[in-house]
Amino acid sequence: MWRKVKNIIGKSKPPTLPTLNVNGVITNDPIVTSNTLAKHFQDVSSNEQYSIEFQEEKTQSESQPVVFEDDDTKPYNNAFTYQELERALNKCKDTAPGSDGITYSMLKNLTIEIKVKLLSIYNNIWEKGNYPQQWKVTTIIALPKENKDLSNPENFRPITLSSCIGKILESMINYRLISVLEKEKRISDYQAGFRRGYSTIDHLTYLDEIINKAFTETQHTFVVFFDLQKAFDTVWKHYIMKTLKAWGLKGRLPRIIQSFLEERKFRVRVGDIYSGIYEQQNGIPQGSVFSTTLFLIAINGIADEISRTSKTMLYVDDLAIAVNGTDNIKMENILQRDINKVVLEAEKRGLRFSTQKTVCMHFCRLRRRHGEPTLMLKNCAIPVVSEHKFLGLVFDRKLTWKSHIEKLVGSCKTTLNRIKA
Repeated sequence: MWRKVKNIIGKSKPPTLPTLNVNGVITNDPIVTSNTLAKHFQDVSSNEQYSIEFQEEKTQSESQPVVFEDDDTKPYNNAFTYQELERALNKCKDTAPGSDGITYSMLKNLTIEIKVKLLSIYNNIWEKGNYPQQWKVTTIIALPKENKDLSNPENFRPITLSSCIGKILESMINYRLISVLEKEKRISDYQAGFRRGYSTIDHLTYLDEIINKAFTETQHTFVVFFDLQKAFDTVWKHYIMKTLKAWGLKGRLPRIIQSFLEERKFRVRVGDIYSGIYEQQNGIPQGSVFSTTLFLIAINGIADEISRTSKTMLYVDDLAIAVNGTDNIKMENILQRDINKVVLEAEKRGLRFSTQKTVCMHFCRLRRRHGEPTLMLKNCAIPVVSEHKFLGLVFDRKLTWKSHIEKLVGSCKTTLNRIKA
């Protein structure tokens, strides 16, 4: 039965050992491939991903460590309660464990006495402000990307496994961090990603409304859909800590986050073989409960300098900017200025946009001929496409939804064929 279920959801194929091209030699030796993949993942987060100018600025800025002063008066610095521990345990769903082999199910079924002892350990870590080093060493499983050359390490997606015990502590800290950020209204109004009361539907309906309004008023809509390149792997950790400092956070909460981000390491598992341990020099560890919240802090304000004429939609790292109007040249100029501002803001955070995957769409139902927008991203022309998938929906230039429906029907047919098989 389970084989049938896995086949329906597309997970019937057993994982195979990767076969990589290593210095011109094709090999599936797990010792070689695990270390080759680990070296690739390490390179993705290295300083070499940054421009020379940014590396110099980064070195200078990091020479002055961010120091958080004590403040026991802040409620967010209080010791964790048993209720907070139970809430964190109840929220977690079973996932693969870290290298210690301890699962969420094991933790949920602990006796009250053992949970109290576990809470005491967490509060001891919280008090000292030092996140345990063994929890900062994660295991990565490299999954192949679909329809890609799998002899190239770049075509594997890292899935991170970390300690479930550590992630329970992360969950308690993260809940407090989010509460502070929302209470003090620190997160930009443009941001709808993983926030209570917000969802992808907010931005999708907003964009649909923008485009339909232009259709009604016989206008054009230009939309630029941005794609951040290796965003979580390259975002500048020091920028996050400087932001928390600027927002006035003090004491245990920012200190434990700072410790959590320092000296991150990982290893890659291929079959039953592990690579050596490698350093993650930059970026946010993926697979962490913290990851999205920390990224929201990093990217916060990236769209604040965009002109009021433009309409902005931001969902974690998915950014879209739209402009309506009848004068295409004027619309181009507005969008180009906004693009330039966003690029500068991204660079301050160690982020960069992909010149291949960032695209523009021209929504219009006018029958007369008209030119397409000419926009540039870092001296590269932004391609104008006839359709694009944004937050799960495929937008076409006349907003007929035909492409989205066709893809949805195709997906349903594939699932039905698996059920019949």
